Amino acid sequence: MKTVDVKRRRTSPARDSIRGAAIQLFSEKGYAATSTREICQRARVTKPVLYYHFGSKDRLYIELVVDACNEVRKQLILAAQRGANSREKIVDC
Repeated sequence: MKTVDVKRRRTSPARDSIRGAAIQLFSEKGYAATSTREICQRARVTKPVLYYHFGSKDRLYIELVVDACNEVRKQLILAAQRGANSREKIVDC
């Protein structure tokens, strides 16, 4: 696969729509109770589009969890750089 194809796949509007729908549904219903059909309906894409971008519901979920962990890590690093003492760093989060 070409690098351009991989980059395009990571920035597609359909991909963003799937991610948004999955975040909402996983938050509302939980992972196990959410089907790929529901994600596709909410994202207004077909199942082949979901599988093209993520391969499976598991991989979609893992990507979302990794992204959330990376965001928390980023916020913790920013908090650690602020404030004069530990209490101020925590309160400013």
